[in-house]
Amino acid sequence: MKRLAIEMYLEGLGFCSIGRLLGVSDVAVLNWVKGTAAALESLDEKIRQLPDEVQTMELDELCTYVGKKE
Repeated sequence: MKRLAIEMYLEGLGFCSIGRLLGVSDVAVLNWVKGTAAALESLDEKIRQLPDEVQTMELDELCTYVGKKE
């Protein structure tokens, strides 16, 4: 239900509309959207801290997968 609410919000529906359609309060929808935004900001910060260049990469599984395809 939370995921659907986020998708509806991203499509442009308002908090009250989403709450009415899903049968929850608009405050719950607001909290779900805010929580998702905070999680994405945290993830974005972690991604920004990654090095720009990859130093080491292991491709064993990829090579095995590609090797088995006909």
